Amino acid sequence: MKRAIMLIIVISLFISACDRFDHDVYSNANLEESFMEFDSSLSTANAEDVSGIMNWYSDDYLNDAETKIDIEHEYLSYYFEYGDDLMLNAMILEYWKTNRIVFEIWGTLADSTFVIAEKEDHFIISSGDYKFYGNQVSPPPLNPELPVVMVQYFTATNCGNCPLVGTKLEEMHNELGEQIVVLEYVNDEDPGDTYMPEALYYGAGTAPTSILQGDYTIISASEASLAAYQSRYDQALSEPLIFRFTSLELATSGDTVIGTLTWEELGELSGENLQLRSVLLEEEPDLHYIDSPVYFANYVIGGAAIDYDGTSTSAEISVTSGMPLPEKWSMVVWLQDRVANASANGAHIYNVIKKMGGE
Repeated sequence: MKRAIMLIIVISLFISACDRFDHDVYSNANLEESFMEFDSSLSTANAEDVSGIMNWYSDDYLNDAETKIDIEHEYLSYYFEYGDDLMLNAMILEYWKTNRIVFEIWGTLADSTFVIAEKEDHFIISSGDYKFYGNQVSPPPLNPELPVVMVQYFTATNCGNCPLVGTKLEEMHNELGEQIVVLEYVNDEDPGDTYMPEALYYGAGTAPTSILQGDYTIISASEASLAAYQSRYDQALSEPLIFRFTSLELATSGDTVIGTLTWEELGELSGENLQLRSVLLEEEPDLHYIDSPVYFANYVIGGAAIDYDGTSTSAEISVTSGMPLPEKWSMVVWLQDRVANASANGAHIYNVIKKMGGE
């Protein structure tokens, strides 16, 4: 009877948490229903059998170096710590269009209910079912039939207004997922010597300056400038899709990452100076603005470029990091028309692909 009462309490807490979701921004009834089923699998698990829970985790699961086996041991450890009578439940705290999800694991014993752990993961559809994939899987674009939009953001740790832009871009990424890719070029923390060449190319002489899809420039962090990010994104997204990357496979050699690309042309490319360009990013570095608690999230640590061969459908591009490869990194590759005067004519980016690496 007590277990039933405790279950009602936990379900009530779950419903209360659901009421806190900002559904005006994004809601997903299928994700929430699947999470409730995951919650049910926790409530029926026991110290001898957590297989029902583990069915919700991908076989190639990886989350901050934790594998599926690590997660199984973690759930079993709860019973070891609290006893065989422990009852588990889960409660969503927050989720985004990217399918990044934050949730809590709750435990119930006798007449007490308590939080055991808070977890962050990606809850992604695979073969029609939701699975936890971890944070090493870069979610695909929300709509692969539309171009991925790239923001090249020129900033510095001592820039007073830049945190406003950084926060805006983080909000857009949380909403739009990999339909938008952000590159943070940090002037005073530039291990790969990539800031100055790109800033000079675009004429980005002040921070903050952002270039969207190579064509649209946004300067400053004024209210009008922050509002322009969404309208410029919408403009870039409305361009017809005439080029699409189909795969990006990664390999490492020391501090160098080799990306093997494949693609398909869906229309006629009009650019005459086409290049495949690439950067390495440190994901979620321990780096923030000097006078602000806002952290960087997509920190450029190296770059490279090769000429585009229109007679081929594959290529290999290598980028060397300007520092030892961090634990969490990614490679971003894009096809761009590198015109002679980008600040006057725009240097159109046709499409972008990003893939996570690291441990």
